[in-house]
Amino acid sequence: MDFLTLLTLILLQTTQMQTGQSELQVTGTKVLFFGPTQAERDSVIRTEGIEAGAAFDDFDYYTAKATAYLKGRRIPAEFTTRTSILVRIGEHGIRKIDRKKIPDFIGVILTDGVQEPRLIQGIATDEELIGEINDFFRLK
Repeated sequence: MDFLTLLTLILLQTTQMQTGQSELQVTGTKVLFFGPTQAERDSVIRTEGIEAGAAFDDFDYYTAKATAYLKGRRIPAEFTTRTSILVRIGEHGIRKIDRKKIPDFIGVILTDGVQEPRLIQGIATDEELIGEINDFFRLK
């Protein structure tokens, strides 16, 4: 793992400690990675076993790789554990996404503030995420 990927992974894990409001509002161009809080992770691992922990580690790793890719393309990326995500579309539209209705509470939202946001549910590899990002934002 290169230094940038490792640093990004550490920053993402630190961000996972978010507390406070359960709702996040997103506007403009952004890739939003969302996942469970540390308490939710611990609960899933207790009930589903250590394999669930490995899946969370995979998600963190792929998120870090995709975030490094986004940084090179100057597309903002963020990680959240908030329960409700409100994505603004145009001047009047808002889409609400409840991460607790997503398998394992994990996914990615691609938005440009104009078109309907793209929701990727569950764990996707960095190559799959980069393909989705390129398609959504019309890169390459």
